[in-house]
Amino acid sequence: YYAIHDHWRDVVDKHPFRWPEMKDAPRPSLELGGYTFDWVNDEALAHTAASERRLQVGAQTYHAIVLDHVRYLPLETAKRLHALAGAGVPLIILGDPPQRVPGLAGGSEANARLRSLFADLLSRDDVRVYRSMEAYRAAGGLPPDVVVDDPKDAMIWWAHRRVEGADVYFIPHPAVTQLRYPIPYRDGNARPSAPTRLRLRLRVTERAPQLWDAESGTMWALPACDDGAYTHLELTFEPNRAHVIVFPPAGVPNTAPPRPSAGGHEMAITGPWRITLPDGTVEEWVDLRDWRDDPRLRDFSGTLSYLTTFELPEGLPPGPAFLDLGRVEVTAEVRVNGEYAGVRLWAPYRFQVDRWLRAGHNEIEVRVSNLLYNAVQGRCEREGTRPIPGLRPGEWEQVLAMGLVDPVAERRPSGLLGPVRLRW
Repeated sequence: YYAIHDHWRDVVDKHPFRWPEMKDAPRPSLELGGYTFDWVNDEALAHTAASERRLQVGAQTYHAIVLDHVRYLPLETAKRLHALAGAGVPLIILGDPPQRVPGLAGGSEANARLRSLFADLLSRDDVRVYRSMEAYRAAGGLPPDVVVDDPKDAMIWWAHRRVEGADVYFIPHPAVTQLRYPIPYRDGNARPSAPTRLRLRLRVTERAPQLWDAESGTMWALPACDDGAYTHLELTFEPNRAHVIVFPPAGVPNTAPPRPSAGGHEMAITGPWRITLPDGTVEEWVDLRDWRDDPRLRDFSGTLSYLTTFELPEGLPPGPAFLDLGRVEVTAEVRVNGEYAGVRLWAPYRFQVDRWLRAGHNEIEVRVSNLLYNAVQGRCEREGTRPIPGLRPGEWEQVLAMGLVDPVAERRPSGLLGPVRLRW
């Protein structure tokens, strides 16, 4: 339950309204670790139903309702929770039950009625009301859905859906738990650069998981083990990486192949690079550079072509080969010996290219596009920053004071920054 009335009361009692902090949903209690959930408010609860001892909201069902240290609760919502608990829906009350209704309507009588509803629920043996997640689980409630075994202090967010007998998990990079909105462009510079590895347990058994690539539709078998209660697996998150894990329906054979990987061989591709500039001229760069460091490209937003050649020796072992571009800002389209190898919009900028490689002379072209940001910043620096249309002067000053408008001299990294390597 989203305790919006507590939220508003805290604003009045503790500090003046601050945006965007007050737009963030509150963090749930640590007791809810391992579970994913949806927030529900007074309006949504008024249109729910009990179905086979679960809460039903439209086509979605939920195992329990949680009141997470709620202090203020409308009387009508309390009556609805009382009815749902009476119909068999588990109600988990963390902390003390709500003690007051919001506002002044009903006065002390409304507060007394609110307390009596919860006192009645807590005194009955025919309803499933629990005062902790531990008590809920001990009574046969739903065990945690995802458990992080290593590192123990990792915080993750995920989504889990069951679709036609298949269990689908979407698990993004752990860094998404640190995001706050709105996100200034410059926050992108702080994103993790090193891979993050997690050892997890997922609450699915007796089925082999697959790793699905949402961009290409490719499916790979995911190494895992089953202990009868959970499936244990390990995931590696490169910068900006998210994983889609699918457990096919029971009885469906897992025919997905293992994910291809490079061996222990590596070759640096150092150039020189032939660069096609915005005016169509071509020049040679010995080293890769950030467009911000070139006065001609500092305010440029668009696409540049990078072309280079390299030699492969005879007798290379067969198997997968990958072109790794390293750091790219922001998109990269690759051709190998004239053949289209794909496009990447985010890290890792890695392409499987073994089908197009050949012994001897090889050519690669990388077309890199950056954001419109630098061109906009250049215009702002030349012409001045204009207020957002529709904002009053005081509101515009607040936007500036909160740091939501970047300094006009700021530019985002752009271009192919590398290092570029071939791995096989």
